[in-house]
Amino acid sequence: ADPEDLCADARPAEEHSHFFTEDGEFGSYDAGGEQVDGGDYAVVDADTVSFPSHSREFGYDGEILVDYAVSGDSATFEVQLPAECDDNCLEAHAWAFSAFFGPDPWSRTE
Repeated sequence: ADPEDLCADARPAEEHSHFFTEDGEFGSYDAGGEQVDGGDYAVVDADTVSFPSHSREFGYDGEILVDYAVSGDSATFEVQLPAECDDNCLEAHAWAFSAFFGPDPWSRTE
């Protein structure tokens, strides 16, 4: 790795999977099948959730908002990045993008 690279010593991504249920619960399982996020989110409205503990974790004095849509057995997500975003905001939202960005929608589990 390039020693000038800020991410040179970063841990690689860990294997995990995502789930969502008919009742509107969603989250992640680690490689061992354990739920790793504890369902830590707050429903803002019919298609938006917020992650208050992640805002606090990154020292961000605002909400991390993610819009979602469920269609059949798939869920898609869109992180709402504020127009004005300082370093703490960018770090907090980088977490959200890493959690929700991807080419494939999440698939429903039992």
